[in-house]
Amino acid sequence: MKYTASQIQAIKKSNTNIIVSAGAGSGKTGVLKQRVIDKLEQGIHIDELIILTFTNAAAFEMRSRVNQAVNENPKLYPELKRMKQAVISTFDAFCLSLVKKYHYLLDLPESVTISDRILMMNMEKSVLDDVIKSYYLNHDPVFEDVVIELFQKGDQLIYDAVMNLARKISKEPNPNQLLEEFEKRYFDHETLIRHLEVFGNILRDKIDQADLALKKLIKQTSFYDNEPVNRFIQSLEVILNSLKNAEDMDTLITQILVFEFPRKPSVKNDEALKEIFEDVFPQIKDPLKDVKEILQNLESRNSEDLINNVLKTKKQVLMIKEITKDYLFALEKKKRERQLFSYPDIMDMAIKLLEEHPEIRKA
Repeated sequence: MKYTASQIQAIKKSNTNIIVSAGAGSGKTGVLKQRVIDKLEQGIHIDELIILTFTNAAAFEMRSRVNQAVNENPKLYPELKRMKQAVISTFDAFCLSLVKKYHYLLDLPESVTISDRILMMNMEKSVLDDVIKSYYLNHDPVFEDVVIELFQKGDQLIYDAVMNLARKISKEPNPNQLLEEFEKRYFDHETLIRHLEVFGNILRDKIDQADLALKKLIKQTSFYDNEPVNRFIQSLEVILNSLKNAEDMDTLITQILVFEFPRKPSVKNDEALKEIFEDVFPQIKDPLKDVKEILQNLESRNSEDLINNVLKTKKQVLMIKEITKDYLFALEKKKRERQLFSYPDIMDMAIKLLEEHPEIRKA
């Protein structure tokens, strides 16, 4: 098979992490197979490699392709004896095998396994019920204030907020550290300034989209001598120039809040112009409408307002964080009691083994 230059690079590149990003049917599996064969030809044995896929079908296909390629190359025949020991499997199967093998280092029984999702969901709900109930019973004043301010419509909103935060945090490499640093990460002044810059870039990106669309409108209408259309375009140019040339965040916010869309000219009697406007005008109007509505909804007239509005949520957010922290701690305890673990749990355990035990990495 003849490979492209990019595919050859993906096959040959060594001593660094690489990502191969390509669409379905573009030959990723073939490239991975050839990368394996290339390693074997360099003298690396098949049972010294870890080859992981997302599905059993993909793992079976990869094993079949590698086996076939080895059979077709007499120099690689010795690898056939090692194929049975080769790690060509799914991520979850590999992580589970690692946890089972070194279960004693995790204080778990060898029978540890990935539990049924329904059982996990029921256990998660039960644990969260108990945690929220404990907050009510303890009459935590901050909790009671937050309930009155945000959750008068029912506890389901609290459940959803805690569960959503727990799921997102659990995907982080070190969720406990994130919880400990939560306030600094999200409410520290320097952090808020950085977030403000990111927010400004989002606004400017939308303005650039509208500006690009306006240039398209100018080009497509340049063949028409239509005075109302020309005046309309000039008005849009004034608006976009004022937005693009805003020197700082406060000026940008002011310009966004004060501009008004000019009245769109009537072009219903000219089919060609009508078609151009139907296609291009929404590409100008929608991004500008978005930035205006975003700031109006935030009720912010300057950058200080934006920061203060975030800080107003601090008490509520940190309360939800505390509930989430208690929930995750209680859930971890319950998982060990009942020996019920999800795939992410098993994966985290496998990563912990590899990080904390160099001898396992070398095995």
